[in-house]
Formats: sequence, C-alpha cells, structure tokens
Amino acid sequence: MVVGNKAVKIKANGSRRSADVVICYQYRRYLHFHTIADQEYVPGIIFPTITTGEIINYPKKHAENCTTNHQATGSMFKPMVRILKNMRSKLVEDGAIRDGAAPSYYLEGLFYNVPAEQYVSSSFGDTFCNGINWLVKADRKNLVCAN
Repeated sequence: MVVGNKAVKIKANGSRRSADVVICYQYRRYLHFHTIADQEYVPGIIFPTITTGEIINYPKKHAENCTTNHQATGSMFKPMVRILKNMRSKLVEDGAIRDGAAPSYYLEGLFYNVPAEQYVSSSFGDTFCNGINWLVKADRKNLVCAN
C-alpha cells in the first residue's frame, strides 16, 4: 500500500488486481433545507488531499453529464477523450510534457465544453481539429466542469 496525494494505491496480490482507492465521505450541496420533508441537495463526495486540503466532487452528476454529452455528440465524446489521453501519454513518454501536467480529468473537462456541432461523426481527426480550434477561441471564463 502506497499513500498518494488523493488516493491509496493498493498493489496486486495473487488474484487481486491493483487499485487506487479514494477515501471519502458523503457530501451534500444543499439547494434549500426548509424541513426534513422539504429539502433539496446535490449529492457528492468530499475527500482529503495531502497538498491542497479537501476536494469536493460530484461523481454521479459528472458521469450523468458526460453520458448525456456523449449521446449528444453522436457517441464521439468518450472516444475523443480517450484519444486526448493517449496523446498526453505519448507526449509524456517522449519527454515533451512532464507527467501530471495534463490530468485526465482536465482533458475530459476541456472537451466536455466543446459544442456538439463541432463533433464530426465520421472523423476523429476533424473532430479533434474542430475541438482544439474551438477551445483556442473560447472565452476560458465560460468553461465549465462536467460535474
């Protein structure tokens, strides 16, 4: 077991696969709480990090929004994210960027913001170019997280 910044890495052992385990607890962002019967909240998680304190995240909302985006883009969103992650891995391997400079979560978040009309269902290359060109011109203050 190795304790990392956000997760505990558990090594494989026999038939058990290796795993990264995030130790977290339930978090609720209340939209209103008038009474026990009259409340509304967004369920999430909160977990400690060694370097930056606590992180609040909404993994169920994140997954739901990414699935909706994937469907709206003609099933191109998730493959494009995989392509970005593979490109990032190659850049790290070649020494062009340092490991950790482009976390998966951020790459996914970037392309989550690319409008559906920029996705070309017949071409990953065209979709990549459209997405990058759109992001270069985008007002970065208006970019959002998938969660």
